[in-house]
Amino acid sequence: MSTLAFLFAASLISVAGPSIAHAQAPTGEAHVTVKAIHAKKAKAKSTAPDALVERLSKAFPNYGSFHLLGGAQWDLAKDKKGDHKLPNDETLSVTYLGPQDKHLKLRIVIGPKLKTEVRVKNGGTIYQAGMAHDGGILILSVSARKK
Repeated sequence: MSTLAFLFAASLISVAGPSIAHAQAPTGEAHVTVKAIHAKKAKAKSTAPDALVERLSKAFPNYGSFHLLGGAQWDLAKDKKGDHKLPNDETLSVTYLGPQDKHLKLRIVIGPKLKTEVRVKNGGTIYQAGMAHDGGILILSVSARKK
């Protein structure tokens, strides 16, 4: 198995997030947020927000700097998708497949390179990483919560 394929397979890390209470009634939609982060092994000043750097440093201890490159967010009804062009010119598609127990099920597609389905705890975040990018890797932080 190549290193890149291993990183893709091994880097789907589920991070339990806090439950988020809302006064509004559930709509059956999910609010999905994606952040694209450039990680490099060399120690350097990170430009991502401190709280994000702290979480990424724990999840990816072999990397010394994290730079937020951009992101997107969508309110998605079941079976609807949001698309976003990544910094490496690949297209990311996230489809909300619906609730499953205390989780939200998402399909993540990155061009022809990756197609996977994940469960994200309501209010939680998963990381998908491994694509080479500009001397480091691209990490996608994918958060979801019921709307």
